[in-house]
Amino acid sequence: MKKKLIKIGNSLGITLEKPILQLLKITAKTELEVITDGQRLIIEPSHKFREAVEKTSKKFSKTFKKLAK
Repeated sequence: MKKKLIKIGNSLGITLEKPILQLLKITAKTELEVITDGQRLIIEPSHKFREAVEKTSKKFSKTFKKLAK
């Protein structure tokens, strides 16, 4: 997919179509990691939040099950 950069204030940006956002489960509130390898940009949802959720879920799984009852 080819995209053109658009001017946003003093910066440049791209727009992402709804199917891509849905596929990656990205919303306007999703924190993204922007990484470069010197030739490409890699944009992905931040793993920090996912890791925190997984860690918390694992740590408190028994408590969550009791609360759900």
